[in-house]
Amino acid sequence: FDTKTEREIITLSWDYKQLSEMDMWNLYLITQAMANAPITKIPAGAGAASGPDAKGPGPGSDLQNKTLWLGLETSLGYAYPGNGPYFSGALTAEYDFLPFMGVGTGFRYQVSFPAVVDTDNDTYYYGTQHNFFAPVLFKFLFGVGNNLIVPYIGADFDFGNLGLLPNQHVKDTGKTIYIPAALGGVDFRFMAGPGAIDLGIRGTYDFETSAWSVGFAIGYKFGFLGRAKKN
Repeated sequence: FDTKTEREIITLSWDYKQLSEMDMWNLYLITQAMANAPITKIPAGAGAASGPDAKGPGPGSDLQNKTLWLGLETSLGYAYPGNGPYFSGALTAEYDFLPFMGVGTGFRYQVSFPAVVDTDNDTYYYGTQHNFFAPVLFKFLFGVGNNLIVPYIGADFDFGNLGLLPNQHVKDTGKTIYIPAALGGVDFRFMAGPGAIDLGIRGTYDFETSAWSVGFAIGYKFGFLGRAKKN
């Protein structure tokens, strides 16, 4: 009987005329098994056995065991009523204070190409708009196998272009906007090498300008500060 997989390996039976015959035969089998079978003592809390029949760790345990995540992210999307695409790159940080809950932030640069309407010539063209953002996110972590589903909600603070980059054919105030946009989305986190890949979709709504945007994001994160596992 294999105690790791709870699987019966072999069954022996015999027709006995007397009970003493069965006793002697069973004693012989037990003696042979004790003399030849390897016996290993496994302390409580030891790792599970390996192999196709082994029972692995719980759902998402490897990814949910990390408390700090640092990484890079890029995203593509579309904004309305600017009617133009955007591209962004970001540094991200995430602190998971519980295995199923955490907070995230970062610093993101975004370049967008809103449509500029020339009413005099009855034409339109795409300008260039530079912005810097700092999101503050509240995240939930759900384990699915060895991966995670991470929905989140939060606020996205727009700092304009910080006076660093000119905005072509777009009104350029360079001021800080103190009313944050609402931000929400979901990431799918997969183990990959020493870290994890995040694939996600997100949307924002700017209360000040009544504008919204949707986009697709991909990023790579490194996990640090492993959480102590309970036996």
